[in-house]
Amino acid sequence: MDGEGEDFLAYGFVRSAYQIYIAPEVAKDVPPPQIQADLFEMIDADGACGIYLYKTEGFEGEPAGIGDASMLGAKSMHVWRGRWLLLVEADAPFPKDVFVRIGREAVERLERDHPNLPKGREPSTLALLPPEGLETTSRVFVRRRLSFDEKFIWGLEGDCLGLDRGTVTAAIGRYEVQGKAAALLAAARYPNGTDAEAALSAVLAACKALGMKDSEADGGVRRFDEPGAESLSMGILREGTALFVLLTPDWKETARILAHAREQARANLSP
Repeated sequence: MDGEGEDFLAYGFVRSAYQIYIAPEVAKDVPPPQIQADLFEMIDADGACGIYLYKTEGFEGEPAGIGDASMLGAKSMHVWRGRWLLLVEADAPFPKDVFVRIGREAVERLERDHPNLPKGREPSTLALLPPEGLETTSRVFVRRRLSFDEKFIWGLEGDCLGLDRGTVTAAIGRYEVQGKAAALLAAARYPNGTDAEAALSAVLAACKALGMKDSEADGGVRRFDEPGAESLSMGILREGTALFVLLTPDWKETARILAHAREQARANLSP
């Protein structure tokens, strides 16, 4: 966890354990390759899924077919199972079957120790991200402003979304614009419409404080443009207890993405 403690704490870190595996010596006077497996217990399954997605965002790898979700790369593997995250890292490339074997054995032991461990379900806030055009490995679930600001660079000061109150969660994803993943959508979920409206007001005030140009687009979407910058626009929409913020270089795509976001909110939020 060196240098990453705050990331884990933001998702409800409880405790961790590790095991080191040493491969057979490959040459004289050459240290044998090592693999370290770290098992992190989080406060709940949402926290474990959240730190899993946070760590695998943009990860180059493939599903390993282990646990509730897993990603396997050349020198590391991440596995989410229930309220646990398993991180397996090597100091040199290893055969994939070595990572998979370690991962399967760890998950099997968890399931033996917790025989009634239910299948993990993704946090419901992730369902607010429209699937159309969503980059598969870009999804992130956040509970605190620290995590949000690392993944959503929008330049606004303060906790506009209210993430540090402990009652608000958010999801972030990248969307294709002009054939490439260029638009970034954040969806924040609130316990009630009053809190969502207060967050909307805070975001609008923060945008105006930065001198961003304000206008109202179709469908109740608020549009802000950076002074002197034509390459980036911000679209803001509240729908029920959800607040959406979209950063995009192509405003023409904004209506399409936010229209899908509104549909997701109406389908997944209680009236």
